[in-house]
Amino acid sequence: MNWKYSDGQLWVDGHDRPLTYRKTLDELRLVLANPKASGPDPAYWVFRDIKDPKTSKGERSDVTVLAAGKIGQEYVKTHGHYHLGDGIERYELLQGNAMVLMQKPMFNFDGVEAVRLVRMPLGQLVEIPAGWGHSVINIGDEEAVLENFEPPTISQLYSPYQKLHGSSYYVLEKDGQPSIEPNPNYKDLPKLQTY
Repeated sequence: MNWKYSDGQLWVDGHDRPLTYRKTLDELRLVLANPKASGPDPAYWVFRDIKDPKTSKGERSDVTVLAAGKIGQEYVKTHGHYHLGDGIERYELLQGNAMVLMQKPMFNFDGVEAVRLVRMPLGQLVEIPAGWGHSVINIGDEEAVLENFEPPTISQLYSPYQKLHGSSYYVLEKDGQPSIEPNPNYKDLPKLQTY
């Protein structure tokens, strides 16, 4: 897939792709470490149903662009959601420097059983296990551009992330480096696995 992104517009193979939605800073406040902090607005843009030859039969491909910068001390991130239904979602980092924080929910979504933080290598697919939740974090100095591949058997559940004010851990900048801080709204957090 040949792509180019600039100022809220995405071109794929020479064709302008319509924006599906942009996530504003106000829409993201419920999942931030500091809901009153200022930062890039919008925080990210999503372009759905991208035609990519790498898409497997029946899958949907989307492109997400995360703004560079921080919201207060927290790096710009996606809202986060859990997957309902069978299937694995795959992410590929096309540009920038990003991490994905994945978490396996407890039965009632009031906590997590396991948490993984994966640094995303450029051009390499990262899989989100079936039933897990995830949020992508831009830890770089430029916009992060990601493509995801998702089967139609998956639907998204956002409300547990809102209820607990984000993922189980926040990624904040301290002394110019990412610092992983537990979200105090989660009880009995398991040890964070990093890759």
